[in-house]
Amino acid sequence: MQITYRRTGGILTLIAFSALGLAAMTFTVAVAAGALIGAMAIGAVALLVRAITPKRWWQRRAVVGPPAEWPGRTIDVTALPERRPEAPEDRRAR
Repeated sequence: MQITYRRTGGILTLIAFSALGLAAMTFTVAVAAGALIGAMAIGAVALLVRAITPKRWWQRRAVVGPPAEWPGRTIDVTALPERRPEAPEDRRAR
């Protein structure tokens, strides 16, 4: 059995792959920069809106009503004696 090796491509293939890698990296950096700029713009708008609007508008507190009256009823309970576990020989099926 003879194994042959054929060299394909060459310098042009290497240049094409490097150009493709550079384009992918550039696109990734551009997308990340766009996301960062978008997040900064949203943060700036949020800070601007917070500075312009009155304080009571963005710091609203829910109105809590008075506490409910306690009906004065209690629950009657009875303490049970401490229960000891059964001995292992008592648990066997008969």
